[in-house]
Order: sequence, then structure tokens, then C-alpha cells
Amino acid sequence: MVLSPAFSDDLIAALTDAMGPMAAVVVREQVATLGESLEQFPISRLGELLVALKADILSEDLREAFEEQFVRQFNQGTESDFWQEPRRR
Repeated sequence: MVLSPAFSDDLIAALTDAMGPMAAVVVREQVATLGESLEQFPISRLGELLVALKADILSEDLREAFEEQFVRQFNQGTESDFWQEPRRR
């Protein structure tokens, strides 16, 4: 299973609240560092991505707020909000 586009958008929005308009670039760079693409990012590696993203947030308060916002969004969603079947190439 891979992250859905909606979940990727929510993740970027949450990170934008913590670090500003560079968040989308940071997400794509961290995904690439993990050897993946955002469009086909495996749900099994989400924990690794979150650890990497949190490390890029300089403020402890903003880091905690990002994590709390992410957990809140994750807990409020349904499976289909977060992942989808990978596209065949």
C-alpha cells in the first residue's frame, strides 16, 4: 500500500504550519533521501519519513505541534484517506 495523494497533501499542510512554505520541498527531499517517490511512497515507511521530517523542524514546540496535528489527522481518518493500492507501471 502507498500513501494517498490526499494524505500527502495533509502531511505537507501540517508541516507547512511548523516550518513555512518550504515544507513541500522538504517532504519531497526527505522522500527522495529514503529512495522513494511521494506518488508511490509505501505506507510501511511512514514512520521513517515522520522521524526525518520532525528532525527538520528547528523549534521543539513546533515539532511537538506537528506531531500532534499529524496524530489527530491520522486518528480522524479512515483507511481510504491514507493509502491506496500502488499503481502498476
